[in-house]
Amino acid sequence: MSGAKSGLLDTLKSLRGNQRACVLTEPMWGIPFWMYAPFATLYMTALGLTKADIGLLTSLGLVVQMVSAFMSGILTDKLGRRRCTVIFDILAWSVATLVWAFAQNFTWFIVAALFNGIWRVTVTSWGLLLTEDNDEKKMLHIWTLVTLMGTTSIFFMPLASVLVRTLELVPAVRIIYGFACLVMTAKFVVLFIFSNETSVGKRRMAATKGVSIARMIRESWPVLLEMLRSKRLLLAIAVLTAYQVVRSNTEAFWALLLTQKLGIQESNVIFFSMGRTLISIICLFVIVPRVSTERFKRPLLTAWVVLIANALLLISIPRGGAVVPLLILSTILEALSMSMLGPMTESLIYIHSDVEERARNIGMIYALVMLATAVFPAICGRMAEISLNWPFIICVGVMGVGIVLTILAAREVAAQKSELPG
Repeated sequence: MSGAKSGLLDTLKSLRGNQRACVLTEPMWGIPFWMYAPFATLYMTALGLTKADIGLLTSLGLVVQMVSAFMSGILTDKLGRRRCTVIFDILAWSVATLVWAFAQNFTWFIVAALFNGIWRVTVTSWGLLLTEDNDEKKMLHIWTLVTLMGTTSIFFMPLASVLVRTLELVPAVRIIYGFACLVMTAKFVVLFIFSNETSVGKRRMAATKGVSIARMIRESWPVLLEMLRSKRLLLAIAVLTAYQVVRSNTEAFWALLLTQKLGIQESNVIFFSMGRTLISIICLFVIVPRVSTERFKRPLLTAWVVLIANALLLISIPRGGAVVPLLILSTILEALSMSMLGPMTESLIYIHSDVEERARNIGMIYALVMLATAVFPAICGRMAEISLNWPFIICVGVMGVGIVLTILAAREVAAQKSELPG
């Protein structure tokens, strides 16, 4: 354990330039996000939205993410990693949280979803700002540090519960969204000031200077076709897709299941979310640093199996005296599995992408992921009108597919290594 801790601490101490700016400013996004995230669907429901509406909004957001993901590589190369990040972070988060703060009905949430879906642009630009000009061997540790910094919000989450208890759900969440707008905007500005354009970013900006967006879109298709010829990358994309389906459906319906099916008070949902975050932090310190992206089969398969066990537990919990202890167990299982799946699937995508075309590769990868993911929340929203168990039953099937894909991906990597000389 001390070796794992020292690895992360050594990486943190060694951070310079963009890596330091990206990692150390992450709490300014994570704190407000995790204060409002557990209440987001409850807030929608309180303002009159149905489960089907929530599923439709999630699917709409994913469609916007698909388009913005496809364009993200082009915009990142054209504007530069640094400038692209500040522009689209403000549009996706500052504007969206402001709309959510004043939302009155379904239409307001549609507008917010259209803005918020743009955040996929900065998945590429911010990710490259963080990882380029950096030792690939440290990549998993850096992503782990980013996740850790984002989860420092655990110490502020009780404030959200206090607000909900004191002011009731809707006015409390409006205040939290307003706070998020202010703090996130400050984060984007600070990052812009203390970061610099990467070496690859400068080359790509020079190469795309004077080239129209339309032409860059046309030139992206050969890059996509070349990318699709890599079986190893395709399998990594498929594994990431399975993870994103499970994550999006869990985020959309988890709080509703706790409150509407299991009878947990709205203000208490935050404590289960807080527990999940705390366990994730422990896992990121103890487990993830010991894992290598070169030998990903066993840890990923373990994570999938644990997540399936959690979903089956969650849908079988009876309403009554045993709810709280069973939910605590479910929280532990989910945190263990998701803390492994998130960093590993993200790292695999970056590692298997071409260095010079990484911006366009990452953008198109996430466009493909969102295309495959978008239909699930709408379907799960409809099924949730019948029973809130259905979204999690569907996720069990997706996780089973994730297991098969992980095995195939590991075999492909092993086959390619065996073909290398020496």
